[in-house]
Order: sequence, then C-alpha cells, then structure tokens
Amino acid sequence: MEETLWIQVNDSGRIIRLEGRFFSASSRQEDGARGVVICHPHPLYGGDMENGVVVAIQRAFSDLGMSTLRFNFRGVGASEGSYDDGRGEVEDLISACRFMRSRGIITLYGAGYSFGSWILLRGYSRESFKGLVLIAPPLDVMDFEGLKLPMSIPSLIVVGSRDEFCSQRSLQLWLGESMASPNSLIVIEGENHFFWRTLPQIEGLVRDRVKLWKLDVA
Repeated sequence: MEETLWIQVNDSGRIIRLEGRFFSASSRQEDGARGVVICHPHPLYGGDMENGVVVAIQRAFSDLGMSTLRFNFRGVGASEGSYDDGRGEVEDLISACRFMRSRGIITLYGAGYSFGSWILLRGYSRESFKGLVLIAPPLDVMDFEGLKLPMSIPSLIVVGSRDEFCSQRSLQLWLGESMASPNSLIVIEGENHFFWRTLPQIEGLVRDRVKLWKLDVA
C-alpha cells in the first residue's frame, strides 16, 4: 500500500512541500534496495500523479519488487508553489530522488510520462539513475535541444504511432544513433499521446522490459 507523504524542496531560499505517494518494497527486496521516481505530465494541462499512465508505471515497478515514488510537481494538487517552466520542476525531481535515498534506496530508476520525461532528461546529469522509462516524450512541443538518451544505462521509450506531440519523424531524428543497445523503443500502433485504450498494455510493457534489465546494486 502507498503512503501519502510530503517532500521538502528548497525553492530559492524558502521551503515548499510536495505531495507524494510512496510504496516501500523493503520487505520484498532480495538483492538490494531498488526504487523508481515517477514524473507526471504537464502541470498546466491537467497532469498530476493520479494520471492513468503514471499509475500504470507505478504498478509495473511495484510488481517487480521495487519501491516507488510518484509525486505532484509544485503547484499541482496539494503541492505548494507554482509552475516554473521546468526549472523548479527539475529541483522537485532532485528532491524526490533525495527522499528516496533517505529511505534507503540504493539503485534508483527514473520514469516519466510526456512532460515528466522531459524533466527526467533535464535532471539526468544531477542524479545517478540506473535506467529510464520515457513514455511519449513531447518532442514536437517542448525543447529537447541538447537532451539525449544516455548510452551508459538502459532506457525504454514507448510512444503511440499517432502521437500528436511526438511524431515518428521527430522521434527518429531525435533518437539518431542512440537506439543502439541498451536502449529500446516500442511503438503502439494506432495509439495517440494519451493511451486511454492501452493502459494495461503500458503496464505490461514496462514491467516486462524493465524485468530484463540487469538490476545492479550500486
């Protein structure tokens, strides 16, 4: 069962609190403390931690025996603060990762849907993720200049073939040579950016592919 909690973030000298849901898998861990931080879609367009794709990701990782944290970015739900065009949201992500470390998580993964995938890539250089799950990165509406998939860790990218904000052309141009191992791309035929018809498929794809990753304890 997930625990409702608060994550503190230093916002230019003042402390704001973010609302989160934490699932501890400590009693099920066999080879080290593993966990994932999950980032939700765009705060200005109804995105929050209760989004169906976010919940599907949470279920997939918890099924694999990992602790999970999903949280509301600043200004969303009961979280304090206000939208900061990605800058403050990266700080939210880093604070969420810091919280996971405080709970004994050693091997940390990152997962994000839409805007959340953009935030993950922007914050990647500041956190030692062991793998990334990026669902529908919005390449056609947000600035991914300078943001590339890391080649030192596995990444899973899932998109719909009819995604309104991530065209197949933009995706292929962005990926370039980065789709070499250990990264993988799954395109769901006929699906759009929102995955309303395929949430169970998203959950299964994430669970099955992440299960194949080598879960090193760092």
